[in-house]
Amino acid sequence: MKKFISAILLIMLVACAQVAEKGTRHTTVAPLPSGLDVAHLTDATVAARFDVDQIDWQQRIIYLDVYAEDRYDAVEISRLEVGDTLAFDGRGVVVDSISTAGDVVRINGGIEYGGAELVADEGGTYRGLMLDDHGTYSPIGNAQLPLADDLTLTDCGDDYTSPSRTIACDDIKDYLEQDSIDRKFFCLNTTVRISQGKVVNITRRWIP
Repeated sequence: MKKFISAILLIMLVACAQVAEKGTRHTTVAPLPSGLDVAHLTDATVAARFDVDQIDWQQRIIYLDVYAEDRYDAVEISRLEVGDTLAFDGRGVVVDSISTAGDVVRINGGIEYGGAELVADEGGTYRGLMLDDHGTYSPIGNAQLPLADDLTLTDCGDDYTSPSRTIACDDIKDYLEQDSIDRKFFCLNTTVRISQGKVVNITRRWIP
């Protein structure tokens, strides 16, 4: 009887050790570093969020929340296993299932089921994928940047069929203060182009 109990205990200990060993192999896959330094943005195009009140027209300065679109290393994604965690859209998604359809990888059934989706992109990467083909973005930091003398604003129309409008620097303030104009810009639809440390263009595109 003692030998039987000892054998059972041995089996339980081995099983627990195997679970612990397996647990140590679980990893977290996070987006690749953006490479952006918000304290030294000299020549770059960045996703940004701001509203009109964050533009100081007297000092000719804009205050931005800078974002980077999430990119993942394709090799790391290919090695994802059940039990691993994917950092996705600001949350940790513990992998219960993985499926692939063409260039799209779905974790736990995809975003419609509370999971995550990734789509193959350039340079051996995947990008986060939301509804309507929107990407996922991570905040990088805040930036305070001067406006260039030749600043332009390229703004979308009221719907996807409307042409974009390009507004020259001297007219941007009046344009943005119209009651009919949306005063908020988001990382999903806004890019800011910086040249020699100054903002030279703001583009807001129409999105669903």
